[in-house]
Amino acid sequence: MTERTGREPSYAELMAELSAFRTDHMQGRPSDRALAQAVGVSPTTIGKWLRADQFPQQIDLLLALVRGVRGQAEDSGLTDDPGAARLLDLQQWRSVYRDEARRRADGTSAAVQAEQGRAALQRMRPGRPLAEVTDPFALEVHRAVDVPAKALPVLPEYVPREHDRRLAEVVSRAAAGASQVAVLVGGSSTGKTRACWEALTLLRGQGKPWRLWHPIDPTRPDAALAELADIGPYTVIWLNEAQFYLEPDVLGERVAAGLRTLLRDPRRGPVLVLATLWPESWDTLTGRAAPDAHAQARELLQGHKIAVPDAFVGTELDALTDMVNRDPRLDEAFERAQDGQIAQYLAGVPVLMDRYQEARGATKALIHAAMDARRLGAGPRIPLALLADAALGYLTEREWGHTGDDWLQLALDFVTTHCNGIPGILTPVNTGTPPQPAHPPRCRSSPPGRAGAAVPAGRLPRPARPQAPRRPDPPNRLLDCRRCTRPPRRPPGVRRRRLEPRPLPRRRPTPQTRRHPRQSPHGSHLHQPPPHSAPRRPPPRPSRHPRRRRRRGWCRLAAGQSAGGWGGGAGHCVVGP
Repeated sequence: MTERTGREPSYAELMAELSAFRTDHMQGRPSDRALAQAVGVSPTTIGKWLRADQFPQQIDLLLALVRGVRGQAEDSGLTDDPGAARLLDLQQWRSVYRDEARRRADGTSAAVQAEQGRAALQRMRPGRPLAEVTDPFALEVHRAVDVPAKALPVLPEYVPREHDRRLAEVVSRAAAGASQVAVLVGGSSTGKTRACWEALTLLRGQGKPWRLWHPIDPTRPDAALAELADIGPYTVIWLNEAQFYLEPDVLGERVAAGLRTLLRDPRRGPVLVLATLWPESWDTLTGRAAPDAHAQARELLQGHKIAVPDAFVGTELDALTDMVNRDPRLDEAFERAQDGQIAQYLAGVPVLMDRYQEARGATKALIHAAMDARRLGAGPRIPLALLADAALGYLTEREWGHTGDDWLQLALDFVTTHCNGIPGILTPVNTGTPPQPAHPPRCRSSPPGRAGAAVPAGRLPRPARPQAPRRPDPPNRLLDCRRCTRPPRRPPGVRRRRLEPRPLPRRRPTPQTRRHPRQSPHGSHLHQPPPHSAPRRPPPRPSRHPRRRRRRGWCRLAAGQSAGGWGGGAGHCVVGP
């Protein structure tokens, strides 16, 4: 092997050294034919590459050739030599290939070499041509609720909102030639990533071919730092969940600084940065603290925020009404989503169903107990004590033997986990104060001895909802309706309303009482019976169980509002439909 000088070798020099290494140290192995099979080209092409008569048009093919030679060298025990290890270093080959491609692109002596160099540089740019980006789920767009219908697109029909109009203005400026940044800030599953996906439509029909770069491997900040310096013009930088790129103290600041440098370089523009953030992450990255750990990120993000609302309102709901007949997924979301949270419903139900299918043992028994309670007529709020007691009847002896003492807390942790912006299978609520959506809650705690409450997710999709739990019949302890409907304890100081006896109907006069229009023969009023008549029947006693109003302070068994946490007063909660 030849001795290296201080300068980096050229592509031709390095290729000649590789060819000589194969011939002198490995007796010509692997052969051209073996290398051709490993690379996927003809043996003639391999020979031209090794003689530097032809320049590979793809870096991956060249790296496959070097890997084939390195594998043979490792089998022969030659990689322990520092010179051989340096010759077979893949990073060095990437650098030399990039320099040769630039030299050929800048050369004017041979038009063919210049065209080859430009094509190679184009292929080496990070990202993929936007025309090839057709899978929204590869860019982390949430999957929508599944319905039993045919010939539906992978995503529901889109309803543009106010933030889409603002985002379209930013994308249009980037298409006109100015580097831009758009940061969509909103809660979980409010439609941030879907809005960015729809905005790409404005760039697909442009004269210049745009590319999309979504760095994720090996980690998000590492992937961004590895290729950020190679980003070229007409590139969309896709930073979904941008907190993963920018929040790490050291790497995040380096990524933010690199993006700021890219945006300020007119030779590398236009570029478009599309980022999404949760409100908590926005506050972390843009707030000032001591020490200031996110100064670069704050300068990158400020002034580019586009707020994404949690719910559909006003004209947005009107536009959605016109689309429900064309897409049953929108129809279901419009019917069942609470408070206009259409996007959360569409994205959260698949996750909710997956968690139901994943539930095992005591966790699934607790879910089935709640489902049976609703099926048997229990109200929207059921005591947690009832469900915990009834769930044991759904377990086999083997399942009960594998259940630990903390099974109830583990089951509650599983079923109360939120699913892409919607409540979990059960939702804890507070039974201390009845829910009053139209008025602010009272500032008082639950009465002593009262339990918390929960709301099991009443939206298991109709097609996927089991028609019956695993047991054909629910346990007997669940059939005691009084345990599901007993009224709540009266708050201290509140007296029961006394029920007065119903007044007797007025008697019709008899012939003996008609002698005087106003006076009976006994001198009493007409309706007073004579002394010798039969005694009057005593007034009816009030019922021992007067009709009570339906109780409200228990938990709901439908995905819905959470009014508090587990254990509003005593430490456990109530679940109900």
